Amino acid sequence: MLPVYRLTRSQRRRQIGVQPISSSVAETFLSASCAKTTPFLTSMKKHLMSSIILHITNPERWTQAQVLGEYRADSLASEGFIHCSKPDQLAGVVSRYYQDLTGLIVLRIDPGKVQPPIRWENPPGSNEQFPHIYGELNLNAVIEVKPLEEIVPS
Repeated sequence: MLPVYRLTRSQRRRQIGVQPISSSVAETFLSASCAKTTPFLTSMKKHLMSSIILHITNPERWTQAQVLGEYRADSLASEGFIHCSKPDQLAGVVSRYYQDLTGLIVLRIDPGKVQPPIRWENPPGSNEQFPHIYGELNLNAVIEVKPLEEIVPS
């Protein structure tokens, strides 16, 4: 066995039993209030949450949001959060919940700009994690709005 000072960082970590954490665990930890006070944790949170998340809505609700200055989904009042998904989850969400609806739009959201907390959670009966926004969505976090048919053809 090599002396400790000759081991790489990952070899030392394995030797003492330190395991890497999943990104969902890291996001949960980093979304805690301490992330607001430490510049390092804040930058790590932005790094971990830098991929785009999506939200399906109708054009009327989006127009209303632009008048109000913030976006509120019906689920915010009924469940306490806004449902979102990752791009690779969108087709499944559409087939489960929006299959017979037309004229919908997709908000492309930059998680690093979202002001309310985002929590990655498993819906009941699923082992897949989805992003949930716990509060009104600030409009500057929405980087693009596209018709759903352009993203997920029927």
